[in-house]
Formats: sequence, structure tokens, C-alpha cells
Amino acid sequence: MMIETQGYVLHRRSYRETSAIIDVITTDLGRISFVAKGMQRSKSPLKGLLQPMQLLHLSLSGRQSLKTLRTAEAVGKGVKLEGKALYSLFYVNELLERLLSQDAEIEGVFALYHHTLTSLAEDNPIEPVLRRFELLLLEQLGYGIDYNHDCNHDAIQNNDNFYQFTPDNGFIPLTEMTSRLNYVFKGKYIKAIQAGNWEPQVLRDAKRLTRLALHPLLGSKPLKSKSLFMKLE
Repeated sequence: MMIETQGYVLHRRSYRETSAIIDVITTDLGRISFVAKGMQRSKSPLKGLLQPMQLLHLSLSGRQSLKTLRTAEAVGKGVKLEGKALYSLFYVNELLERLLSQDAEIEGVFALYHHTLTSLAEDNPIEPVLRRFELLLLEQLGYGIDYNHDCNHDAIQNNDNFYQFTPDNGFIPLTEMTSRLNYVFKGKYIKAIQAGNWEPQVLRDAKRLTRLALHPLLGSKPLKSKSLFMKLE
């Protein structure tokens, strides 16, 4: 069975002596994997082609979850990222590797990825780009955050009221501040995150919020891209 699709490389790893397994996020098939035979040979044109940041047109064959690459062509010009923007893309790619099931097409994820890559390439401030990506990815995976109502179905107030966040229950209203500051948010900053008003305090709270929301999905295994960020800093 032949498959035609377009996508971006998320990750690649060696396979046997001269081949590689490539993971891609596609326009219509979700995250899929294929074998690129012979791509690690020194003269293989695939070595320079099957790289992140380049949209590819792919022809694949096979009925199993691991396909075989038949042809690959570049679509337009690839994007170039450096420094923190490049490491940010590594983080985005790793999130998709960890959170997207094989062959599970989820509407909107490819468009979100393409928009994020484009935003990083245009030198937009990185923190808002990453927070937007994380929050929208959670929504598309079915774990979106309710910014309008607390766990009692009462409206979240745009003021200095405190709310504790848990992934299972959402925002829980508090009568007083608790010692678990990492879990606690003011109502006005919750509403600012929803509106995308990326002031410094809002960005800090959004980062805490996405870490809490993503943790049950990622588990205890640390992200490799996080250690790369730490080395960069």
C-alpha cells in the first residue's frame, strides 16, 4: 500500500548498519514512523534531506505501523534556527514524541506545529510561543484547561482571589493562601493566561500551569531537551 503525505521530521535514530528510523508529524496521518534505507551511507542524498525544520513530501509503503520510505522531496525552503530558538524546537519535538500516539491523527496538531516553527523562525519572543504551544496542545489532546469555571462550576473571578490547580479537578477556590505556592494562582492571572496577555508575571504563572498540566501525561521520565536548555543557560 502506497501512502503520500507531507510532514516535518521530529526525531531520527540509527537502524541496522546504514539505515535510520524517522519519526515525522504529518499533515493528515498524525505522528508516523518509517525506515529510510541506506540514508546513513556517506553519499546518500537522504542524509541532508531528512532533517528537522524542512517540510517534506513523502511517499511511503507498508501496512504495518513502521512504514518504508520510497521517495522524499523538499517542499519549499527549510527554516533555520539557532541558539534558544533551536533548543525550543527540540523541546516542542520531544513533547510531540512523548504525547502523540503512533498513527493517531489529532486535528489541528500539524497546523499548531507549523505555526510554532514559523513563530520561532521569525524571532518572536520565545516564552509566549512555547506557552501558547503547550496550552493549545493540551486542548487538542483533550486536556484543555477551563479558565472560566472552578471545580464547583462557579465563575473564576478576575481579581486577587486564590485558586489551586490540579490536573484532575482544575481550579479549586481557596479561602486563604496555602504553602503549596507552586499550585496556587490568582484569578486575575488565570484570566490573563486565557487572554494571552503575556506580561512577565503572567508568563511565569503560565509556565507553572503548563508544567502542572503536562506532568501526568509525561510521567516521571525527564525531558532530554530540558537538560539541553540548562546547558545553554
